[in-house]
Amino acid sequence: MRYIICLLALLIPSLVQAQWKELSPGLEYRAQSVTLPEYSYPIEINAIRIDLQKWDLVFRGISQEADGPLKTPEEWCEKYSLTAAINAGMYNDDYQTHTGYVRDGEHRSSLHRNNYKSLLAFNPAKGKQVPPARIFDLDQPGVTIDSVLKDYSTVIQNLRLIKRLGISVWPDQGNRWSEAAIAEDKQGRILFLYCPSPVSMHDFNKILLYSDMEIVAAQHLEGNAPAQVYLKTGSTELILSEDPDMMLPLPNIIGIRPKPVRK
Repeated sequence: MRYIICLLALLIPSLVQAQWKELSPGLEYRAQSVTLPEYSYPIEINAIRIDLQKWDLVFRGISQEADGPLKTPEEWCEKYSLTAAINAGMYNDDYQTHTGYVRDGEHRSSLHRNNYKSLLAFNPAKGKQVPPARIFDLDQPGVTIDSVLKDYSTVIQNLRLIKRLGISVWPDQGNRWSEAAIAEDKQGRILFLYCPSPVSMHDFNKILLYSDMEIVAAQHLEGNAPAQVYLKTGSTELILSEDPDMMLPLPNIIGIRPKPVRK
């Protein structure tokens, strides 16, 4: 029995739950340091938690612009008055098209439907009584890109990290990289996640699921140098990347902006 308990202790991340800081109504941030026995360095998880009753998700991509250049996350935010931006996902060698299917309203940024099992959906279709955003599993019975498009105007297909309801599906491959991801929690909030420390996705998932964030689903967006998050609100500015002094241009981003005030 003692051996089993000791073994479990080695498998469970050592973490102290950090406090959330409210940046604006419905927008919170925290940075959390985690220790795993197989790593010689602490693993830092940066999380931006977004209440979609107060904030809108936005997709922006280079294919929506006639001749615009690639932009850093900060430049995307400046051009479209966004409070924060994160990678929309991996992109092809043309530095324009997404590796999975992307549709934003009538605009189809990428028509390629690959075998990625995760689909982020937001911007509910007119008249649809559905959550503001949801991460779907495309291997669930009856769930397809076309079925989700009946309820949502924007969908983005990416690699899956965590399957509903909180099941890690990434095998323990050993490869490590810095990571940008997007997640959904039990309350339907969306989280932008960034980890600057090289970490395997198996261990990244383990950290998320052992945390108090109550994550039910998550997508891999990007790894290594292109993985980035930018946020600016009030006096707070966050530049999360491998090199904060030089953010890289991206062809596609997911951003947030405050919901319009109803008069």
